[in-house]
Amino acid sequence: MKDGRARYEAYTTMAVGSSMKSDYKASLEYLEQCLAVAQELDDPKRVANAYRNMSNVHKNTGDLPQALAMCQKALVINEQLGNKTGLADTYNTIGNLYTEQDEWGKALENYERSRALYEELNDQKGKAQATQNLGATHLEMGERTKAVEEFLQSLDLYRTLGRR
Repeated sequence: MKDGRARYEAYTTMAVGSSMKSDYKASLEYLEQCLAVAQELDDPKRVANAYRNMSNVHKNTGDLPQALAMCQKALVINEQLGNKTGLADTYNTIGNLYTEQDEWGKALENYERSRALYEELNDQKGKAQATQNLGATHLEMGERTKAVEEFLQSLDLYRTLGRR
């Protein structure tokens, strides 16, 4: 395929498929191709997205330091671009990584950043997800009242989106 964007999407699809089959080695190889195509296209938004996708695969393999490193690269690019959606998504991913490490304070900080950006963007689905993650983190911390409040807020947001 000569169209770089089509190649990027094809590699992304193959990476997701490989990851779903727990073939993380293949998934990372496809994501490396995504990264190369995005760099070839001089498309920093796609570069950041490739890094964030690579982070998810590293998380699935248990390599949390590498997953965080990939997210940091994505954050830098999204900050330079002023890409609030990319920032919100990446902060949420970072919150998930800190949750995996039982670093509740850092998880909360990143989920809060994510939720604030989704609020700013009027992205109800993203806000619902970040709020649900906040509730789960507060529950892990033993803060049940706060967790219930956030779960109910998240549920209300999901209901406005037509989910039950």
